[in-house]
Amino acid sequence: MTIRGARPLRLLAVAIVLGLAATTPLVAQQPTPPAPARLNYVNADLRDVIRSLADLLGLNVVLNNVPATRITFTTTTPVPAAQLGVVLESILESNGLVLVMEGPIARVMPQSQRPSTVAIRVGTDLPSPPPIGLVSQLVPLTSIRAEEAVALLRQIAPPTARIEAVQRSNAVLITDRGVNVARYLELLSQFDVSNTGEAGLRTYVYRLKHASAEELATTLSELFGIQYSGSSGRA
Repeated sequence: MTIRGARPLRLLAVAIVLGLAATTPLVAQQPTPPAPARLNYVNADLRDVIRSLADLLGLNVVLNNVPATRITFTTTTPVPAAQLGVVLESILESNGLVLVMEGPIARVMPQSQRPSTVAIRVGTDLPSPPPIGLVSQLVPLTSIRAEEAVALLRQIAPPTARIEAVQRSNAVLITDRGVNVARYLELLSQFDVSNTGEAGLRTYVYRLKHASAEELATTLSELFGIQYSGSSGRA
């Protein structure tokens, strides 16, 4: 016995299944983090080493006036992907070079040819791991003066670092390698804190219109249990 319309119904069922498959959202697969890499550069061209590390980091690197120097750099244990940027920075610094990010391009150049500043970040922290290359960071301060912060940072900063006080906003403008800027921010976080106790006492002067300064000082000293020696003859 043949049931009419069975084939159209079968085709309709297939179409419904295909339609559901088309509308079902696909689950995005998370990218697999790069595996640790063992580095072994023996008497290698510096330019090739920079290109190799940039490739591992996923950077589009452009070399400007990089000398044809040969270097040897090897590691006994694999280097985690998060530390490859530190390795690249160390090699660049030891050869008088610096990396500057310009959009999607990582430009490597001699330290003497670097720009004075790059795109300025604002804040008191950096991502972890720190950005690769030159970083300009405007750091607002709350408890210490900008001049004090500059004097503090210059004690540990290399001569190539640019550290300036922005007095109007009580901030510090820092331009240096990202790994160094992260160190500066950690140091500032330990010093830029509010003082408590006697070390944090401040003196304020209030002008009184309808009270005697001597009487008010006596009353406040009694309320807070502070010994007060009045100055006779002064209001």
